Amino acid sequence: QRGEAPEEMVKVSTEELRRLASAKLDEIRSRQAAGKKVHRDEVDEGFLLTATDPKGTMTYSPSITLLLTRKGIVKSRSEAKRLIAEGAIEVIHEDGSTKTLSRDKASVKAGDRIKVGKRRWVKIVDADAEQ
Repeated sequence: QRGEAPEEMVKVSTEELRRLASAKLDEIRSRQAAGKKVHRDEVDEGFLLTATDPKGTMTYSPSITLLLTRKGIVKSRSEAKRLIAEGAIEVIHEDGSTKTLSRDKASVKAGDRIKVGKRRWVKIVDADAEQ
């Protein structure tokens, strides 16, 4: 079945998304405290923007290249950037709508899936529901 997610996919909890952003921000702050220069893009990738929709669902906007690299889905951030440029990364929302990524940020929430190429998948799971 075309476009269907396989049974085996990498799961990323919303808690992991929060930890990922927190670790990146801590790294940036320590480098700034040491007087080292930090590029604006680096600061941006550490931020995990959160918003709540009318139903109370949290939405996250992580750096997709950082997320895919840290979870071992791609070998390098360069590979992830190349896949984005080629239109090979899609976010499939829980309601079935699909968005092909054209930049490194994507709004995701629990229940969404990220399709990387033809065969690699990531599912965002609710950290609270996992416990």
